[in-house]
Amino acid sequence: MITKVEIKNFQSHKNATLDFVPGTNVIIGASDAGKSAIFRAINWVASNRPLGDAFRSEWGGDTTVVVHTSEGDIIERTRSSSKNEYKINGRALTAFGSEVPEEVLRVLHMDSTNIQAQMDPPFLIASTPGEAARLLNKAASIDDIDHTISGLRKSYNKVDESVKHTQKQLLEYHQEMEQYFYLPTLEQRLEKAEELEKERAEKETRASQLKSLARGAREIETQLESTAQIPDLIDQCAEIEKQHDAYQNKRKEQRALSNLTTRAEELTEFIVETEDVEQGIVAIKEAEQLHAQWKEKSQALNTYKRLLSRATQLTHAVEDVEQTIAELEYDFHALAPERCPLCGNKME
Repeated sequence: MITKVEIKNFQSHKNATLDFVPGTNVIIGASDAGKSAIFRAINWVASNRPLGDAFRSEWGGDTTVVVHTSEGDIIERTRSSSKNEYKINGRALTAFGSEVPEEVLRVLHMDSTNIQAQMDPPFLIASTPGEAARLLNKAASIDDIDHTISGLRKSYNKVDESVKHTQKQLLEYHQEMEQYFYLPTLEQRLEKAEELEKERAEKETRASQLKSLARGAREIETQLESTAQIPDLIDQCAEIEKQHDAYQNKRKEQRALSNLTTRAEELTEFIVETEDVEQGIVAIKEAEQLHAQWKEKSQALNTYKRLLSRATQLTHAVEDVEQTIAELEYDFHALAPERCPLCGNKME
């Protein structure tokens, strides 16, 4: 139900607000006061009619009609020089052409049939039977039902034609398959032929392998014939290897003797060069003894130097202590009285 309408710049209404109450609402006013303009404004929102902008006020500005419903929805219709839109609860709807957006129809639940102008004849009474039937069918959604049934019939006819066509094709397939009744027997023969072909291929492969082995055996026999003298050659090679081993052993012995001879000559020369070694060893031992004695005396000298330095430090320390004692005695005698203040005896 409509609870409130706000109209701005629509025909004679510059800024008008109407609040409706549940039940019947009566709009009273003088002629040309704008009563019919109120219904035209509501119809403009509900049916998007009239088109164009002849209804806009002559003083200009955006033409706006806002409809409030009891469900809390707000539908706003606006037209200006640069704007043509619907709004539902603040959300803009554009590009709707000459029709009313579906969202608006769902919210309002009304169209031009629900709005009757001032000079219109009584609803349905003055209408022709055909027009009355059309309005009643529209109110009861019979047109939608007829349209749906018509669509279902078309779909049913298409499905029926498809089923008949499929059955016809199936019959044709069965007739074609009868021409190939011998295929199972042919398939068995084909499997048997495949097995025979497989067996033939295996035997052919085996025969090829046997031929290859025969060729290899013949080649080996030819090679064996050409190697009849190999045993004699093997014996000769063994004898040559023995002689070669003996030769290598003698060469090793010869090299060993040559190395010994060279080493003996080197030792002889070394012995000749080291005849004065014993005297040098004696001199080295004496030098070591002298170095040991010098090292002991050097250590003793360092010890004496450290002791002398320590004694000098102690002497200076004793002199300082004696001087301090003398100063303290002087101060003591200078400060002490001649007689003891306690016993009266002469102070010593």
